[in-house]
Amino acid sequence: MALRDRLAALLAPSAKASLIPLGTAEQPDVGLEKGINDAQLLSIYADDPWPYICASKVADEASQAPLRFGLLTPEGEWEAVPPDHPVQSLWDAPNPHTDGTDLLYTLMLYLDLVGHAPIEVSRPKVGAARLSSANRAGFELWSVQPGPWRIVAKPDGTIGGYRYEQDGRIVARWTAQQMTYLLWRNPNDRWYGQGRFQAVRQSIMAEEYAAQRDRLFEKRYGVPPGLISVKGAIGTASADEVQRRWEQ
Repeated sequence: MALRDRLAALLAPSAKASLIPLGTAEQPDVGLEKGINDAQLLSIYADDPWPYICASKVADEASQAPLRFGLLTPEGEWEAVPPDHPVQSLWDAPNPHTDGTDLLYTLMLYLDLVGHAPIEVSRPKVGAARLSSANRAGFELWSVQPGPWRIVAKPDGTIGGYRYEQDGRIVARWTAQQMTYLLWRNPNDRWYGQGRFQAVRQSIMAEEYAAQRDRLFEKRYGVPPGLISVKGAIGTASADEVQRRWEQ
């Protein structure tokens, strides 16, 4: 989906507050499984701080540059929208607890580590006074931890909703209008992304598995079976026969 369409979905007037009971017809079905479990990846990063430190540094640098939205003029020139534009004000004041810099930092961190970053889109019907005055439309954007997060697909290949699962239980559900997500493209999956640090880890693990396979192969098949199955001494003729068969 193009960025323009995503932003249009974010500002759709029919968007609902999240975590409210959905109608039976709206209940997302079974979540799509991930090729690599995000929660397992994040736990690995917790054990080894260096990937997290690198991803955190990248996210910190990326979030320091202010994100500005704009439109193309009829002449093809990019023109920034004013600060009070609904999209710009939503990004600058995404929710009562964070600003656009904090949100971008978290999103970039998840993108680099696992490849996708879910964003909950809500428009609370109560407590509107707690919203920043800069966010005139009343929408909120919240980053969601991607580990237990799942995409729910429709039979026609479109997204029907999202689920948040923990310990086999569905903790939260969202319709397609209540959430969106960013991703780094994954050549092996059309739905979920692949983080840059995840890709590096996969490359390293592939080399490790190949080395283990080679060591196992050489241990089992690198020596002719005749040499390891004969317990007693053998003569020159027998040794020459084993050597001849090995070289065939």
